[in-house]
Amino acid sequence: MSTHKTPATMDQKLPYTFQEDAYWAAEPEEITLFANIIVACAENHLSPLAAAQRITDTLATESWSNKAVIDANDEDRPYCTNFGLVAVLTGSCMSSFPPHSVMQRRLFEMIKCFLRVERREVPN
Repeated sequence: MSTHKTPATMDQKLPYTFQEDAYWAAEPEEITLFANIIVACAENHLSPLAAAQRITDTLATESWSNKAVIDANDEDRPYCTNFGLVAVLTGSCMSSFPPHSVMQRRLFEMIKCFLRVERREVPN
């Protein structure tokens, strides 16, 4: 009996369930925006560092746009950010792959890369 494990491949992944997993956290277009970046990283179309930087830049841009709308309309509500959405979508994507797969390792690397990306200011 062999103990050799065959590496997981993209053929072994489960369907992505981003909309179902994050429906409560954001609008469908916001879910799709961040899910596409995360999938690009998992599927090796974008490096973990590039994915982390793109997510960071998108979060900052969205935050400032949201602040501008709130300020222009003189609304009394907090500024919205999608930090939690990114966490939910990353976990959702990881659950589509077998444990310890290359795809999961790429996503863990992306998480570590958030410490290395260019910092962006967001409204508080």
